[in-house]
Amino acid sequence: MRIIFLFFLISVISCVYTKKINNGQIAYETKRYAIAVDLLQEEYKKSKSEEIKAQKAYMLARSFGYLNDNKSALNWFRVAKNDGYGPKAIRELAFALKKEEQYYEAIRSFEELIQLEGRRAETIREINICKQALNWLQPNEGEIVELFPFDANSKYSDFSPIFYKDKYLVFSSDRENQINKEIYDWTGNKYSNLYISKKNGRDLQIFDKPINSENNEATVAFSQNFEEIYFTRCFTTDPENEDSYCKILYAQMQEENWSKPIELSFQNTNTNYGHPCLLENDSVLVYTIKQTDGSETYDLYYSIKGDEGWSESFKMPNTINTDGNEKFPTSFEDTLYFSSDYLPGLGGLDIFKTYLRPNGSWAPPINMKSPFNSGADDFALVIDPIQSRDNEIIKQGFFSSSRNYKSNDDIFKFIIKQIEQKEELEDIKVQDSIDFSIYLAGRVVYNVYQNPRDPSSKVIAKEILEDAQVLVNADEENYNLRTDQNGRFIQEVGKDLDFKLIASKDSFLNSIKEISTQNTFPRMGENTVTINVEMVLDKLELDKEIVMENIYYDYDKSNIREDARPSLDRLVEILANNQNLKIQLSSHTDCRGLDAYNLNLSQKRAQSAVNYIVSKGIEIKRLSAVGRGETQPVNSCSCKSCSEQEHQENRRTTFKLSKVN
Repeated sequence: MRIIFLFFLISVISCVYTKKINNGQIAYETKRYAIAVDLLQEEYKKSKSEEIKAQKAYMLARSFGYLNDNKSALNWFRVAKNDGYGPKAIRELAFALKKEEQYYEAIRSFEELIQLEGRRAETIREINICKQALNWLQPNEGEIVELFPFDANSKYSDFSPIFYKDKYLVFSSDRENQINKEIYDWTGNKYSNLYISKKNGRDLQIFDKPINSENNEATVAFSQNFEEIYFTRCFTTDPENEDSYCKILYAQMQEENWSKPIELSFQNTNTNYGHPCLLENDSVLVYTIKQTDGSETYDLYYSIKGDEGWSESFKMPNTINTDGNEKFPTSFEDTLYFSSDYLPGLGGLDIFKTYLRPNGSWAPPINMKSPFNSGADDFALVIDPIQSRDNEIIKQGFFSSSRNYKSNDDIFKFIIKQIEQKEELEDIKVQDSIDFSIYLAGRVVYNVYQNPRDPSSKVIAKEILEDAQVLVNADEENYNLRTDQNGRFIQEVGKDLDFKLIASKDSFLNSIKEISTQNTFPRMGENTVTINVEMVLDKLELDKEIVMENIYYDYDKSNIREDARPSLDRLVEILANNQNLKIQLSSHTDCRGLDAYNLNLSQKRAQSAVNYIVSKGIEIKRLSAVGRGETQPVNSCSCKSCSEQEHQENRRTTFKLSKVN
């Protein structure tokens, strides 16, 4: 049975249903795809209604897709299309063709979709990506990929290897073992566990207790000294609730044994987390979170390690996160690797790389292309930190892929060799010899908050903004665009230019982004490049006091803590993007200490926040600091009975926006 573990591990809420499954639709809706395909095929044969047959065929195709049997999915999407399921089947058929690297056929299906739905920007984008992929399939000289031999790969799903103590690999697999007795109805296989082998794939063993359990475990990160482990486990903590959620767990090595794993504190109860990756000398944890805004997609987030543990989750920028799925982050030196199924690629998940620039921003992600990427799902690339003794080898390591459709996910080994540089022709620029066009395709949305009257509450959705204004400015070109009914805009732009985009609409805060078409040109044989961008606006709330999340202070101190800076940076962004606004910052203390002392301390705290914002280039005349002392607590506990958490909630900063006079 073919599967795709990356979806089952954390892409959806995995459920262990106790009720009997007696038809294909229930099996499909409860994500028991291994059961659904058998039931749905029988039901399709017996159905006499063309409408029902089309519906069964579409569910069959989707089920086979989740089981990583893309060829069967492709066939059933064709059946669903021929049975009259409509544009949705045609779109899914086009994506299935793309995953099979049948790009010409995929283009024809997308063009058929245009005949039914019109020239939607997303469909045009996919056509351009398919054209680009035809050139990206050719591997670069010196890059070698081969299936990892010996014990590490099996007929089951084997994926996400990570180096351990220089000599070993730890990876995930749902192969047979003595821990898990039950079958996981999504896949028809056992639940996954962690395994360890030598770097050559030999001497395979199941990884240490108590890291493995009867639940699904996968995707590991180790600290630099290998004394700490972070990994994903999917389980339920409520016996009365059948829903299982994936969380990041942590354990320490204590006297040659791992401690009992615990959940990291920043995780919400009914949200899926996974794929931990450590950066910056183990001080930053990057991971993926399933969005709760109804999109059912995954984005990358990070948390900062401080004196009191890990901070809350901060979202990675939109140069990395997209409308699709971003997963499986890994790192080597200053480079972050991750996989995306939306950024231009070859089919499913493609591996990308980026790095943190000196100004603190992330560089635009670069597709690793073939042979690292294929039409299938490619993910979890890791580089061996031990340099090869072969002087010709620059880098070597492993990654995971479902490209070997004879089985499930497999581990592949790669080698990058030094090649002789070919003599380049002087005074000739490739991009100057190619006639091509660059398109800027964007979408403008606004945040919808859990509490509509509190913009500091959780973002639960993004809604489109039609008729928003988008100014696209460069020294040589300027465009004044308006979004359509889908919140989208598209414009052909010039080459070798730096653009500033300003999205605005009445009663919303402006959003500004910068893009560049410098050194942008298509692959050989292509004549278009599309740059995609999302502009996110917030509703403008004037003269309303808003509590800032994570602007807390240590007891009796006024300095800005490290975990407060991202929230203050958001205020810097608001002021920089909206020159007609000013901000009043108010600071509050807890009840401990004398009233006069607390009033003075809160003034110092508010001024510290103002000073930080001024240090980022905002004029002091647009800022004011007000100390409130202990006069306005947020909880009702008496001073002596307040917990430390309640005291910290009172040590907060608020802000209020108003118009510049």
